[in-house]
Amino acid sequence: MNVDAASLEELGLLECLHAIAHGEELAQRSYALRDRLIEAGLATQTEEGLSLTPAGIERCRSLQHRVASDREAQRALDGQQASEDDQPSMIVVAKSVSAELNEIRRSEDTGQNASPALD
Repeated sequence: MNVDAASLEELGLLECLHAIAHGEELAQRSYALRDRLIEAGLATQTEEGLSLTPAGIERCRSLQHRVASDREAQRALDGQQASEDDQPSMIVVAKSVSAELNEIRRSEDTGQNASPALD
């Protein structure tokens, strides 16, 4: 049994959103996507550069959670055949996700756009 992983389009979107959140320059191949992100209200162009809107931040989080849950689901399926000692427990995963969300919330409270949780 396999997990339907995030599509290449979703992964490309996540890559772009992540780069914008961290103030990184987008690859030239991403310019068309950048324009679509601005039109969709997920990013804005300012004098300081490109930044995510609140909707863009939420979309980035959503995609990150999707990728993380896909990975964890695949590990769980693989774990049926492997030793349970090699697999992280759901409690550990939940604590990790909770810590990431808390870090994102703290960065929002301080007005920062980028967060280590968006890594």
